[in-house]
Order: sequence, then C-alpha cells, then structure tokens
Amino acid sequence: MPVWLQVVLGLAAPLIAAAGVFVAFQQWLLGRRGLKHDLFDRRWAVYAATNDVIGAHLNGRSDDASTCLDTFLRRRMDAAFLLPECTNLFLGDVLNEVLKYRDARRVLSKTPADGPQRDAAEMGVAQAEHVLKGLHERLVEEFRSSLDLSK
Repeated sequence: MPVWLQVVLGLAAPLIAAAGVFVAFQQWLLGRRGLKHDLFDRRWAVYAATNDVIGAHLNGRSDDASTCLDTFLRRRMDAAFLLPECTNLFLGDVLNEVLKYRDARRVLSKTPADGPQRDAAEMGVAQAEHVLKGLHERLVEEFRSSLDLSK
C-alpha cells in the first residue's frame, strides 16, 4: 500500500471522529435552545393569563373576568414548576387581590343605591382597583428575569 494512502487513512479516522463531536455539540446546543424556548412559551402563558385576569377585572364584564380567572387558576398551577418562588408569591398576591376585588364588587352590587353603606362599598371597590393597578404595574418586572431569552 502506498505511503500517501496510509497517511490519508490514518488522518480519516480522527477527522471523522472530530466531525462527529462537532455534530453532537451542535445537537446539544440546539436541544438547549429548544428547551429554553419551550420554557419561555409555558412561562409566557402564565404571564399572559396574569395580565388578562388583572385587565379583565379592571376593564371587562363579569363573564370575561370569570373566564380569565379560570384560565389564570390553571396557569398558576403550572407556574409552581416553571417560575421562581418570588414570582409564585406574586401570583398568590394577584389571586388574593382579584378575589378581594370580586368581593368588593359583589358587596357594591348588593348595596342599595341611596343607602349609607353605598359610600363605603364604593370606597372598597376603589381601594381594590388601586391595588390591582399597582400589581399590574409590577407585572413586567416580576416576570422579566423568567422571560429573558438573552441568558
């Protein structure tokens, strides 16, 4: 066998092995990127449900708000496995305040229009709206680190 053929055969095996390592590394990077995007999609669903439940209660009708609350409750269960503890605590705060807002609205709807308790009921709704607006303003900052794809 000629010397040049021996050299080619000697170099072919390491080159093929190096190409295999390169392809495996690229597959690993692609899988890691895919996982990151899948997590982003699932976390985004929690963010969107949180945004929708706050917005629906501040701006929408009660049937829209109930539908958004149902969606939020389902997404909140997923969040326990997807998001850090501080974000899950924030979601608990959102749920508590949404329920307080719904209770304040219910009290207001049952209060007579000309009764003395009307002002207190309206004040309760206004306070609950104020808290919900504050939570809505914090929403982006609470989810920013979890939804950041640059890491």
